[in-house]
Amino acid sequence: MDKRNSEIKKLHKKGFTLEKISKKFSITSERVRQIISDHKSKKKELYASIEKQYKDFLKTGLSEKQINEEAFHFTRAGRNKATIIKKRLYIRYMKDKHKLSFRKIGILLGRDHTTIIDLYYGR
Repeated sequence: MDKRNSEIKKLHKKGFTLEKISKKFSITSERVRQIISDHKSKKKELYASIEKQYKDFLKTGLSEKQINEEAFHFTRAGRNKATIIKKRLYIRYMKDKHKLSFRKIGILLGRDHTTIIDLYYGR
């Protein structure tokens, strides 16, 4: 069942219509829609959990060592959604709590200041 659902999600991501997917797997279009919807709901819950945990982590206040460790981590981290959520929160923390400029945060993270601005404002 999980293998089938995974294949359904992949086909949907590639642009296949619900109707085409339903015919391929001999299920209704409504069932395909439910599988895709369930997957999106689970992802949203996961990302909300990650965001809450990282916000709680930042609320404790970071030492200079922790600030540098987080920055080092983000310079080497991938571009998955969880990392982007954490990076966005880290940038907000550095901008709002430590009053660093976008340019300084960019230098800390090894990115251009315009990238930092986009992440800060959630673009």
